[in-house]
Amino acid sequence: MFTETVAHALYRWLGVVYLVIAFGLMGAVPLYLLAQFIVGLRNGYGPRFGLFLGFLVAIWGSLCWILVPYCGGYPNIPGLVIGGSFFGVGTWGQEISVHVTNLLLWPLMGWALFGAIGRSRPRQPPLDQIGMMPRQHPTS
Repeated sequence: MFTETVAHALYRWLGVVYLVIAFGLMGAVPLYLLAQFIVGLRNGYGPRFGLFLGFLVAIWGSLCWILVPYCGGYPNIPGLVIGGSFFGVGTWGQEISVHVTNLLLWPLMGWALFGAIGRSRPRQPPLDQIGMMPRQHPTS
């Protein structure tokens, strides 16, 4: 597999630093992405935030697939299933389908999810219509 080759080369080149990167990709980055997702939901961010978060998830998934053998496949299960079904397991077709699926699936899901959440929330009237704007002081 391509990921094993990359992982072995990085381990020989970086040593223990590679292990920190690999464990960080599989531990710290998902926690960060989850925190961003929760913040986005609580603050009612719109579809552009969902698109951005989806791109972050896609980049994370692709990096996991390239840098972490075997366990790096978990964030990429949709692409692995599609690529394995159409091109066979361990082929370049599967490698490419993992990254194309990540690039298309996660940003579109984020955009759709945060867009739907934004449409389901009641619209707030502008602050000047409800008397919440600061009073303008006349200049002399």
